[in-house]
Amino acid sequence: MHIPPLKQTTAKRIGKAEFPDEGGVIINIFIEYIDEMGMGDKLVFYTALKGVCSKVLNKDESPLCDYRPEEVIEGILTPTGIISRMTSDIYSVVFGNKVLVECGK
Repeated sequence: MHIPPLKQTTAKRIGKAEFPDEGGVIINIFIEYIDEMGMGDKLVFYTALKGVCSKVLNKDESPLCDYRPEEVIEGILTPTGIISRMTSDIYSVVFGNKVLVECGK
């Protein structure tokens, strides 16, 4: 039985694996993981506004908006967190985004 010698080929680097230029099959595997937010989990609202989840409310305990009761309020920031991180420009960003959302509706 005769085994032919290996020839060197140029390769493209994708991630950590190397694949030859000619022929072959690349199989991409994507894994989705859904995680529920819980007490003690770290979260980031916007840029430097990060914190730790202190309480998770049930659906019947969650706050509602008077203007649109069907809208979901997913997070509440503390004003002291904004001031302590010196990110007071977040107020103008939030209000500007709310104006854009309302104009779109």
